[in-house]
Formats: sequence, C-alpha cells, structure tokens
Amino acid sequence: MPDEKTANIKGAIGVHSVFLAAKLDDKMVGRFTHRSGRKLLDSNGTEATKRSIADVMVYMAGTYGKSLTIEEVEIGLLAAAKEFEPKKETSLNQLKEQYKQQIDGELTEADIGLDLNGMIEDHQLNANGEVSASKAEKALALVLRDLGWESHRSQVDGDRLYRWYPPKSFFGTEALPDLNEVDDVGFEIDEIDDDIVVEIETDSTDEDWVDLELSEFVEEEPEPKKERKSKPGVKPDQYMVSLMTNQNTGLTINDAGISSFDIAIRYYDFIGNDIATPESEEQLSHKVKLAVGATMKALGWKKKMRNGVNGWHPTDDANLIYAEPEIDPDTVILRKKEEVVEVVEEAEEKSPIESLPRLKEQPVEDDLPWPDMDAEFTDGEPESKSEPESEPEPDDGMEWVKIINIPEGTEDVEEMEVIKDKTMTYVMSGDGTPLYLEWDAEESIWTYTIEGSEE
Repeated sequence: MPDEKTANIKGAIGVHSVFLAAKLDDKMVGRFTHRSGRKLLDSNGTEATKRSIADVMVYMAGTYGKSLTIEEVEIGLLAAAKEFEPKKETSLNQLKEQYKQQIDGELTEADIGLDLNGMIEDHQLNANGEVSASKAEKALALVLRDLGWESHRSQVDGDRLYRWYPPKSFFGTEALPDLNEVDDVGFEIDEIDDDIVVEIETDSTDEDWVDLELSEFVEEEPEPKKERKSKPGVKPDQYMVSLMTNQNTGLTINDAGISSFDIAIRYYDFIGNDIATPESEEQLSHKVKLAVGATMKALGWKKKMRNGVNGWHPTDDANLIYAEPEIDPDTVILRKKEEVVEVVEEAEEKSPIESLPRLKEQPVEDDLPWPDMDAEFTDGEPESKSEPESEPEPDDGMEWVKIINIPEGTEDVEEMEVIKDKTMTYVMSGDGTPLYLEWDAEESIWTYTIEGSEE
C-alpha cells in the first residue's frame, strides 16, 4: 500500500481510522458487508462474530498503532461496508446438466460401490462449494439414474450407506465384475444384500479358498426386523429421570422457570458421561442440551418465555414432587397476638334524602376565548393530503437454518432464503411448498425439523 494511504490511516482518529482502513487497505477492502445497515456481515453473508472484529482490532493496533474499542471498530467497518448481494442460486436442472458433462466418460470401475459424497470428491464436482452438499448430491443422483445406475443400502467396513452400482455391460462386460478383484477399489464388500445371507459349508480346515458348486451354498431366511417401539431421536436420560422423580431431589412447583443450565448442573451426570462441568450457559454442550430437553419433555415440562426469561414450566401432565409454595419473607408482617383485632366493616346508613336524584348544575358561561378542548391537537401546520404509508415488506434474506432430520438422526446447517411475513417464518422447498421454521433461542438459529419414521 502506498505510503500516502498509510499516513492517512495513521493520522485519522478513532472510528475514522477504521473507516479509511476498510476503504484503502488491500487486506480489509471487501472483507465486510452489511444488510440494510442493520447488521455487519462477513463477505459470505454470515453475521460478523466477535472473533472477526477482534482480528481487525489486533491488525489496527499492530499495523497502524491504533488503540480502539470494539464499538469503534464495528461502527467504522459498518460505515465502510457495502450492501450484501447474495449469489444467484443454480437450479437443480442446471446443476444436473453441468455434472453430466463433467462425468461423461469419466466413470470407471473404481466408482462402483461408492456413495454420492465419495463420487463428488473423486471427480471434483463441487470443489469450490458453490452449492450446498445436499443439492450437489441430488443433482448427481439424477445424473446416475439417467445412466442406469442404481443405489443399494449396504454396510462396508462398518459404514452403512446408499452405494451406487452400474447396470450390466456398462463397462463393456456381460456381467458386473467381482468387486473384490477390481483394482483401485479401496474397500472390501462385507455385505451384498440386506435380505440374503450366503454361507459356505465345507469340512476342509485349510485356509486356502475351496472351489464349491452352486448347490453347496445354503440360503437362509433373513431374520425379521425388530419393530421400533419408540420414535427415533434423543431418549430421556434415565439417571436424570430417577433424580427428578425422587422424593428428596425431585422437581417441585417451586422449580417453575428453571433454566436448562441449572437443570444440567443439578441432575446431569457429567463425570459418568466424561464431560467437563460447564461454568456458564454458553459452555453447555449441545449433547447435554438435547438430553435435558428430551428428559424434561418426557416428564411433562415445556419451555416457555416468561417475563423475558426462557425457562422450563410444568404442564397439567407434569410429574412433580409435592412441596409447599415458597413465601417471600419480605411480604410477611409479624404481629403480636394481642394486637390482632378482628375488623368488621359496618354498612353506613344513608338517609333517604341522599338517595334522591339531584338537579344538574348548569355551567357558568364567560366571555374568555377558550379553545375547543374536544378538537384534535395540531402543531399549526396545514394538513397535507398524503397517501397512507404502505406496510413494510417482509424482511427476507439469506440466513443460516438448522435442518434436524429425525429419521436419519442428523443435523445440518444450510444457508437458505428465509421469508418472514406477519404471522409465519418459512423457507420454500424445491416444489414450492413453504417449510415453516421455529426459532431456537438457545442457539440463536432458525430450525426446521423433518419428522416421520425411517423406511
């Protein structure tokens, strides 16, 4: 950077020095953006963190000798930042055609039995992360199905995934090759089909392979799958349940409004689960939060906002240990027994004359020019015929959304266009159906939950 620009930044004071650095310093130009002037964002559209602002504070101190507060740095960056412009999303059909051209003639026998993510990495289909991982997998799946490939769920080396296999003669042979004999295939097949188990019967104790006739293979009926008794997801912590329902340590009506952090400190077994005991709400791990939430919901408690504080409150079905309501000692007045006097209110006797209707008193008119007290107040300016203000448009924009897939047991965070109207907050699915969101106050993120049982 030229010496003149450096001198200008060093000569500026406070917020102005940050503003000039964000405009002139090559390392800071374009690093931050903003959305409608309300939030400071990184260049990728995510909200700027204290860590990113701290980096700027350290950089300004080391490079220009500026001692600044976090407020001065944030305001200076916000003043210099440009409006965030989200990138245009590539449609699924466009992405499909792009991937089809990239893998045309590039598929080999080494791709047999790979999952979608493995193929994307091997062929560098989404190397720069232009689209989300889920969208890239959907596009590649469409391409493979057009080529005749099929997916089968199988377990290989302990990983149970949907793996893709080509049709017959795809690689110029009449039948699929033995996958264990194919070069460059980095795994061994330990499960071919979920429904068929093949066992070799032989009396030989040699460790060498024995050639057997097809008749010597015995096919066994698969064992029936056990029915799932409960829905998938996080189960209540039985250790906490035992303490919460105990006569001595259980939850009472006095615990209404208790926070997840206080519940975890009181009931969660941090030592048994090999987790460090947190010192604050921010240090509470996500695993512990899920265990607390599942346990409290199982006992009939719900999380509600009361007086600006988020906490757990019992419902009619809550499992509670009876306890006398706590009494605030500051509201209790102690009196001596002899000072307590029973007060009996006696009805006042009214004379019949007082119950008779009275004539209205006529207002006294005077000649003073009093203003009309019933008229609306004005500041004296003439009324202008202006159109009524239109309702503000919904605050739409790109935000991070946590997708909780209960059947798969996964959680993904994806940047999506969030639409906010008067009553609902939602995102649009690929088929144009609105997917309604819930606000997770603990993690400060919009959440969409996919429910249902795994087929």
